[in-house]
Amino acid sequence: MSKNILVAVAWPYANAEIHVGNITGAYLPADIFARYHRLYGNHVLMVSGSDAHGTPITVRADAEGKSASEIYKNFHNGFLNLFMQLGITYDLFTTTRSENHFEISQTIFKRLLDNGYLYRETEKQWYSPNENRFLPDRYVEGTCYLCGYENARGDQCDGCGSILDGKKLVHPRSRTGNLSLELRDTEHFFLDLAKLAPQISEYLAKDKTHWRSNVIKPSRYTVNEIGLHGRAITRDLDWGIPVPLHEWDGKCLYVWFEAVIGYL
Repeated sequence: MSKNILVAVAWPYANAEIHVGNITGAYLPADIFARYHRLYGNHVLMVSGSDAHGTPITVRADAEGKSASEIYKNFHNGFLNLFMQLGITYDLFTTTRSENHFEISQTIFKRLLDNGYLYRETEKQWYSPNENRFLPDRYVEGTCYLCGYENARGDQCDGCGSILDGKKLVHPRSRTGNLSLELRDTEHFFLDLAKLAPQISEYLAKDKTHWRSNVIKPSRYTVNEIGLHGRAITRDLDWGIPVPLHEWDGKCLYVWFEAVIGYL
């Protein structure tokens, strides 16, 4: 009996060209896997698309003096041409800018809210008075408080490889060179992962012999030993999927929340 096989391929950020390493590491293996199952007689759906949101796109747009839309469209069209030339057999290669993706992402957000899996919380975030906006992590640079590397980003230090708390950066500055940053309060929605922990733990406990040990072991340890906590799923941005609520203008769904919804 034939099986239904979903091949969920990594979504390339639409801010740079795809290189050989991307092809051999993500797209070619997925294509080989999909072709195998088609030949075997299974029903295959191989899906991916351009990740059009997030700060990598806006950072490039600012650097080139273009709109985020121009940057995304240019690289998305380049991805399509490359995959067609290579013969990568997608059943669907879409984009997070599609009407369908906006609708499904906002619907999932509202259902999570209606069912009590979201909560609101106020947190501190770097604000640029000169630019009149809150700055995403990748727009903030400074000295790493762990190793002293002077060009650490707000979310990660390339000097020591550590994940950082951007609020702790020493001598923080905007990527534009603006030094007058302030920590201000901003309110966001958080996904209540702790409330979902029992279901996730149960899911991880059953029928996972096909998972690699370096995946299943840390997953179970994180859920069962460390514990899950809420994660913000909105950001102060004007490029992305708007939060579908009144009085939440200027805030979008966080790309890490909405991008994977594209598989739906």
